[in-house]
Amino acid sequence: METLTPVYLRLLKANFEHLVQCFTEQESLTGQTGLLLRLRAEDILSNSLSQALSTPEVTNENLQWVQEAVTTYLRFYPENITSSNLATLDDEIDMILHRIMEIAEHLE
Repeated sequence: METLTPVYLRLLKANFEHLVQCFTEQESLTGQTGLLLRLRAEDILSNSLSQALSTPEVTNENLQWVQEAVTTYLRFYPENITSSNLATLDDEIDMILHRIMEIAEHLE
């Protein structure tokens, strides 16, 4: 396992937190509630990422769990993207997703 793995996991966590904030803002501005993409991102934060980061050393099992969760999320995202017609917010969400994809590549 690469020595930078914990760094990549913390970067993933920060980006998923930012993504949740953007989706929360999108819900607030558009009046939508319970966006599936926000809920799933929160699930990844509270389960696979928090578990992987809860110990000083990342286990292969925890790393695999994170990889599967993030890969599934990234496959699921394009099918469920909802344009909020708020260009700046939509662009920010898209940028975060691309960053998450780049970080996830380092975990493989």
